[in-house]
Amino acid sequence: DALFRINRELPAEALEDAYRQLITFNSPMLVENNRHFHKLMTEGIEVSYQDKEYIRKKRAYIVDFENPVNNEFLAVNQFTIIEHEDRRPDILIFINGIPLVLVELKSASDEKVG
Repeated sequence: DALFRINRELPAEALEDAYRQLITFNSPMLVENNRHFHKLMTEGIEVSYQDKEYIRKKRAYIVDFENPVNNEFLAVNQFTIIEHEDRRPDILIFINGIPLVLVELKSASDEKVG
């Protein structure tokens, strides 16, 4: 939804291409995938589309840095992540539906916490 809301000037097929690029990473290395995602988030996702008789290239953005109120922020307490094993961080912050910040809170008064 954020892709459509932030990039109203782009046609649906260009935004569908941006979405595919956003969810598809080729590297088996987490660090490379994180770098690639960071680049997409900060520089935009290059898309091509047919505009009458011309092929146009533009960038689709997943975060509206110029107009922050155009973004949707959500903080979730005890969100369960199911991967190889279930994990439940204390707080997970989503921006435009994308989980970007994971927060683990530890008790400052518990001496067993390291």
